[in-house]
Amino acid sequence: MFKAGSTAIGKLALGMELHHFDSIDAPLHDLVRTVAHNLELNKKVSTMGIGILTYMGSSKTIEDNIAHVQELLEEAIKNVKGAGTEDLPIQDAALKASCIVDYLVRATDEKGNKLSEKYRNNAAWLL
Repeated sequence: MFKAGSTAIGKLALGMELHHFDSIDAPLHDLVRTVAHNLELNKKVSTMGIGILTYMGSSKTIEDNIAHVQELLEEAIKNVKGAGTEDLPIQDAALKASCIVDYLVRATDEKGNKLSEKYRNNAAWLL
């Protein structure tokens, strides 16, 4: 179920094929594995406190994981932008976007302004 759920979210949110079902023993995608590891570390932080984890070196691992996930998300956004799609008004972008990130990249308001990259990346991070 974990592979099925993460595959659906990857396709819907990021337009990414995670290749979880290419073979019986297909490994988890790096993005899914890193997010899962980060959730595990966050659980330890909430249980033990940040002081213990800092001593054990886990706080550095959390920072590294967050940076790695950010890199993977930026790569996914770049891949959607590289598809050569045109900007569209918000309503049309909602109907024609291939995924949520595609919508965030293509949608423009009535003045032709797009969502700034800062907010777009933060929104993608929340997905």
